[in-house]
Amino acid sequence: MNKHLKQLLAIILLTSALSIHADNNHFDRKRDTFGKPFFSGRSQGDNLARRLVGEVQELYPCFDCTNGVLSITPEWSQTFHSNAIGRYFSFRMPPDKCDCNNNIKQPDTNIMRFLGRLEGDVNAPETDRDVLAEEFLLPSTFNGLVELKPKVSNLIVDVNWRINLDTIRCGLYFEVGVPIVWTKWDMGLRESTGAQPGDISIPAATPGAAPFLAPAPVDSIINAWRGEIETILPFMSATPGEPTININTVPMNFAKINGRQKKHGIADVKFILGRNYICTEDAHLGINLRVTAPTGTKPKAEFVFEPIVGNGHHLGVGAGISGHIMLWQHPCLDHSFSIWADGAVYHLFNAKQKRTFDLKTNGVGSRYLLFKQFNAQGDFTNTFVPGPNVTTLDAKVNIKVMGEAVIMFDYQWSNVTLDIGLVSGAPLAMVRAHCIIDGWSSQNWTGVVPEYSQLTLLLMLVAVVPVALLVHKIRRDRV
Repeated sequence: MNKHLKQLLAIILLTSALSIHADNNHFDRKRDTFGKPFFSGRSQGDNLARRLVGEVQELYPCFDCTNGVLSITPEWSQTFHSNAIGRYFSFRMPPDKCDCNNNIKQPDTNIMRFLGRLEGDVNAPETDRDVLAEEFLLPSTFNGLVELKPKVSNLIVDVNWRINLDTIRCGLYFEVGVPIVWTKWDMGLRESTGAQPGDISIPAATPGAAPFLAPAPVDSIINAWRGEIETILPFMSATPGEPTININTVPMNFAKINGRQKKHGIADVKFILGRNYICTEDAHLGINLRVTAPTGTKPKAEFVFEPIVGNGHHLGVGAGISGHIMLWQHPCLDHSFSIWADGAVYHLFNAKQKRTFDLKTNGVGSRYLLFKQFNAQGDFTNTFVPGPNVTTLDAKVNIKVMGEAVIMFDYQWSNVTLDIGLVSGAPLAMVRAHCIIDGWSSQNWTGVVPEYSQLTLLLMLVAVVPVALLVHKIRRDRV
């Protein structure tokens, strides 16, 4: 009887780690947890647990013939730690970090305060200000809070086809995986203060003169972050004889936040060629070569929390190892207990992406500074340009090493399959981005921490191999 008909139940108990790449500063473990301009989760196509669960008995049949397995596996996944992801984006420094210039600790929070100039001294370190309101064309009297509660949801249909080619070479197989993905990303902005209409104030060029005022074109943080403002601001002064200054504003083209964003497509298509050098009913051990085609979407930096299908449009090349050993089998009844291990490492080659960068001398969040536009003669063109329109650049991004590993316990009992295991899928190396602007080159670093330490995962994988070989040898000697 086909074993697929017997597999009526499959339970996965696993934890997965998010991979977070891209930064605008040099990597610093003590200050690398807030104010980030870019976020990317592990590719929806990378999930060894999803690939193995309920199907492992069919993937390594060890028949002396050509046979194949076609599987279609649906999955729904979403993030749960919205506050933690919100702190990753927030401009507020965590409590165990400090502003080294002012030696001031700030609360660890996913809430940011937008404060105008007229609500306090902009240069005073004690001011609870994370964002200067005028940089977003909010009123100079503005005082508001916004909470960031990001959430990612994925619907995945993973289609895999494997053909075992024992007639060509014992243990040889070829596999193609096509993950079809629908993903929704929502920054989850929650503004607690509501609309606050008022004027934008800019200082006069003449010392002692009254400032220039213009009605603010936007009165809430959520509306400001959409980046849709394109208008003329008539700045007028209460000082007699001062002319009105008309300032043009242009829309924000990058680093916007505008509600839910959705995308769909095919994540990284995998091609796997492998061979099992040990293959019996009780155990197997094999290696494989892997190539991932860049069929997913490419980050364009239009939105801060930009939906991505796949790994960021990287071409990947890697290798993997797999093995299992049956630890126990009832001599009469249809009961068995096995341990399975599978792991893979990849190198992801350069992919050209858009990234929004902060200014090194201005710190976290400086990508949102409002810029004045000047012509070739150095004259102010009476135009304000949002910072992301200037600081969003092309970057070549590569991932030196990315790894994924799973250890799974498989229990077979008549018509029931129970699979329980651990998985980690975070990149195990730093991401390097290169930006070249007018002959100036900078090298930017970031890193990630997998949920399980690299040493733990390595020890677990290495432990499976000698155990499998030992048990296989014992059983062969007994026969």
